[in-house]
Amino acid sequence: MTLHLFNPNSKEYKKIEQIYQNNTCMICNLPMKMHSLYFFSFDKEKVKDGEMHETYHIGCNNCFSLYDSDFVLVQIDMRHFIGYTIRNLA
Repeated sequence: MTLHLFNPNSKEYKKIEQIYQNNTCMICNLPMKMHSLYFFSFDKEKVKDGEMHETYHIGCNNCFSLYDSDFVLVQIDMRHFIGYTIRNLA
């Protein structure tokens, strides 16, 4: 069995691709196409049952704001979301 880390054909991924191509960051006003990172997560319990409920986010690499697939601001500082600490940034 092969576990794919993301599904490029999923509706959520395609929405993130549209944000990447067409939007600018709400905080710093830079284009997402030039200054963004994709994030992917899934529910481990549902993967055991054979389902893959993936969640996609896109983050601005300049101001560290994080958006969901509907381009709603989820987190002002995505470093907290992805587990960074001051030690990691130094």
